[in-house]
Amino acid sequence: MQYKLVALTALLLPLGAELSTDYTAKRTLRVETDTEFSMETTEFFVEMDGEQQPGRGGGGMSSEESRSVVTLDTVMASEDGAPTMVRRVFDSIESSGTMMFGENEREIEHETPLVGLTLEITEENVKVVDGDEPDDEAVLEGHLMGLALDAFLPEDEIEVGDSWSIDGDQLLSAFSMDLEAALFVRPERGGEGGRGERGGRRGGRGRRGGGSPSALFREGKWTATATLESLDEEHESGTCAKISLEMACTGELPEPERGGGGRRERSVTMGASSMRPVENSFEVKLEGALYFLIKEQMPVLLEIEGTLATERTIERSTERGDFFMYNAQEGDFKHTVSISIVETKTEDEE
Repeated sequence: MQYKLVALTALLLPLGAELSTDYTAKRTLRVETDTEFSMETTEFFVEMDGEQQPGRGGGGMSSEESRSVVTLDTVMASEDGAPTMVRRVFDSIESSGTMMFGENEREIEHETPLVGLTLEITEENVKVVDGDEPDDEAVLEGHLMGLALDAFLPEDEIEVGDSWSIDGDQLLSAFSMDLEAALFVRPERGGEGGRGERGGRRGGRGRRGGGSPSALFREGKWTATATLESLDEEHESGTCAKISLEMACTGELPEPERGGGGRRERSVTMGASSMRPVENSFEVKLEGALYFLIKEQMPVLLEIEGTLATERTIERSTERGDFFMYNAQEGDFKHTVSISIVETKTEDEE
């Protein structure tokens, strides 16, 4: 009897699963992406000839920002299970944040040139089919037809307990950071010929960064593993496959461009013969889960959170003596993507 029960149970369990998004379904998906991140100085001091400089370590710097993007994706055509034409409506794009330098505080501002636009995306090009053409054509570059969360899905059929690797480029797409400069553009400052315009030319799409962790994600060497935990996870949309995710990266940030960096950092390093940092390391640790709706063959929820840390040391001989600066920062990162079906068309309705 026990043998028969074990055998029956084995027959009921799926031997494998193919988790790939169904792009043949004529449906419109609402994709809501919310990202929150913060950074705070945990230690900062400056020494000249081995003596800590008074007033150089007080106040600290911190920043926090939240971003939200809502799109409506409709697959207009597909071939061999892959989309060949997608119509994407940028329903809303919002951001808010602040940067604090001691007692001074200022808002982080962004322009959102894609909000309200409808794009038609194919392999050959991206064009605006509803709304005003953006002034900078660069914001129309890099848009993928598929869902960003496809980057977390396995390429082959897998079983519960199987794991697979995800590379850094896939992660940038999964977090939509490859489109950050198109979605959130820093406004130019200083007018024609001013510093703002120069910053725009260097960035190609206006000023980048502004406290965003994307520089860490872009420059880091990633190790990322996905594991199929179960095929029977309950979600409000139905039964899901649950994929657990563990990600980490370390690396060296590029040196800031001349004239870049914060006012506070520039002031304490003034007069140094060479301002190249001795050490400029960072570390990112993230974990979370992706839920894939089995019946509809599509991802429905991604939840990721983790920590960020940077450490910078500069040591140089200057006209005023031996200069040493140490700056450490820590922060948090949270990223959530929710996907739902807005409309499904039958063949008779097309």
